[in-house]
Amino acid sequence: MFIQLRVLIVEDDKVQAFSIQNMLQNLGHSPIGIADTAEKAIRMYTSRHPDLILMDIQLNGEKDGVEAAKEMLKLWYKPVIYISGLDVSKYQDRIKQTHNRGILQKPINKEILSDTLLKCYI
Repeated sequence: MFIQLRVLIVEDDKVQAFSIQNMLQNLGHSPIGIADTAEKAIRMYTSRHPDLILMDIQLNGEKDGVEAAKEMLKLWYKPVIYISGLDVSKYQDRIKQTHNRGILQKPINKEILSDTLLKCYI
């Protein structure tokens, strides 16, 4: 069974963001927006109602991705999959508080992304 997901991409690197957007489209999902700051991400979350969030941990602006996810999840729960090119060990305790559905390392692999998305809904 295939579920087409509405995915909010939160990524401050434009090349990475568009790469993820293309992967999602090729997998049959609907990217509903790209945000490069926590503030933009929260606005898009409340106005576009995604099924899932792909969240970079380090973002432009004052808040990081974990803080953004915490604020979003106070409104209503949606799965969060974190993405990062860095060692995320210093974020682990905070990440666990957001009931995330996975952490993907950059550069993101299409097959791993597909498997991770599928696991969110089975």
